[in-house]
Amino acid sequence: MENERDKYVTRVTVARALKEKNRIANKLNVVRSRIRNENSVESNIKRTFDINALVNEEQALYNRLVAVKTAIAVANAEIAEKLIRMSELKAAIEWYRGIPTKEGTFQETNYRDTTITRTFTTVLSGQEVIQLVEETQAQIENLQDEIDEFNATKYIEIPA
Repeated sequence: MENERDKYVTRVTVARALKEKNRIANKLNVVRSRIRNENSVESNIKRTFDINALVNEEQALYNRLVAVKTAIAVANAEIAEKLIRMSELKAAIEWYRGIPTKEGTFQETNYRDTTITRTFTTVLSGQEVIQLVEETQAQIENLQDEIDEFNATKYIEIPA
C-alpha cells in the first residue's frame, strides 16, 4: 500500500536526479524569459501568456529545483573529496597550459623600432608541460569514472 509520503517523493539514482535538475533549470529559464519578455507590453498588444500563472509556475519550479539540488548535494557529500579533487585537477590543467615554454633566441622589435635579441630558457619544456597535462587529464578521467559509478548506483529521493 502506498503511503502518503510516497505521493510526494520519487526514488531515483543521482544520475537521474542530475538529468532532472537540468530539465527543471531549463524549464525555469524558459518561464523566467517569458515573464521578462511579456510582463510589460504596449497596451494595444495582447499577451501570449498569463503572467500570474507563469509566476506561480516559476515559484514551483524554483522550489523543486532547490529540493532536487539539495538531495543531490546531500548524496554528493559521500564523494565530496573526489568532486573537489576533480575540480582542482581541472584548474591545474588550465594553469599548466598557461606556463610559458618559450625557449631559444629571438629577434624582437621594441616600441622604439629597435631590434633586440632575447634568449629564453625554461625549467619545464613544452613537452614536459604537455606530459603534466596528460597525466592530470588521466587522473580526471579515473575520478570521473568513479563519480559516474556512484551516480549510477546511489539512490536518493527527490520531489515527485
